[in-house]
Amino acid sequence: MPAAPPSHSSPHAPLSATAEVVIRRVSVAHGDDIRAIHTLAHKSWPVTFGPILSEAQLAYELETHYTEAAIVRQLHAGQQYALVFLPDAPTVPVGFCAWTIEPKYVVLHKLYLDPDIKGRGLGRALMAFVETQARHTDRLEVRLNVNRHNEGAIGFYKHLGFEALYEVDLPSGPFQRNDLVMAKALSADPKKVPFKLTEQVSGY
Repeated sequence: MPAAPPSHSSPHAPLSATAEVVIRRVSVAHGDDIRAIHTLAHKSWPVTFGPILSEAQLAYELETHYTEAAIVRQLHAGQQYALVFLPDAPTVPVGFCAWTIEPKYVVLHKLYLDPDIKGRGLGRALMAFVETQARHTDRLEVRLNVNRHNEGAIGFYKHLGFEALYEVDLPSGPFQRNDLVMAKALSADPKKVPFKLTEQVSGY
C-alpha cells in the first residue's frame, strides 16, 4: 500500500511552480507498477464511488477491472497506463491514469489519485501528460466518460476545459453505468502547466 506523504509536506498543499512531477509509463513486464495500480484503485474507488454505487456494483467493478490480471489484459489490449509521484516522494506512486489512442481522438479511461493527496495538482499533471500523448499522435481531442452523479469529477474536468456532449447508460455485467460523455478540443500548442513534468521509464 502506498505510504503517506512525508510529514513535512502538507498532503493538500498545491505544488509549487518549481516542483518536478515524475510520471512513469507502466510496462506489462513491471509487476510493481501493476500492483500499485491495483492498490490505488482499491483505495480510491470506495471513496469516489461509495456514495454513488451500491456495495455490490463497487465490488463487481473492482473485481472486473482492477485485479492485477485484469490490468495486464488491458495493457496487452492497447490501453496505456501511467503513474504519478509526489516530488518529495519519487518512489511512491500516488495516482494513475489510462488512455487509448483512437483514430480521431484519445479516450481517457481512468484517472484516480490516492484520496490522501488530492488538491495538490497531480490530477492536472496526469491530464497534461495525456494531452501531450494526444498531440504526439496528431489527435487534437480528448474524450472521457464520467459517472454523471460524480459532481466533483465533472467539475474538475470542466475546469480543465472539457464540455459535456451527451448522457449514456452502459451495461456493466449485471449493473448499469450512468455516464456523461465529455470532450476537450486541444490546441496544437499546449498551455504551460505550473510545474515541470518528467517522464520516467518503467522499472527505475
